Amino acid sequence: MRVLLMTCGFVLTPIGVRSGYRSSRAAIVSLAGDGKPTRAAVAASRPFLACAGMRRFVRPVAAAMPWPGIAMYDRLMVSLGAAAT
Repeated sequence: MRVLLMTCGFVLTPIGVRSGYRSSRAAIVSLAGDGKPTRAAVAASRPFLACAGMRRFVRPVAAAMPWPGIAMYDRLMVSLGAAAT
């Protein structure tokens, strides 16, 4: 049981960290781009939550939020595996 817990923790922690990083980076990139001036002017006239840039920001952020929790759970598995006798 100890080897299984530690293996799962060591394998899944980098996956969780990497997935969270990629989703967060996608969210920031969607806000950082200036876009086309005409499209920006049209988007500025829309309500804030209806803006396409906002939707492109919220979706990756929502996808990134669970990954740090998964990575922390995997670290817990590693510590429980190390403590198991």
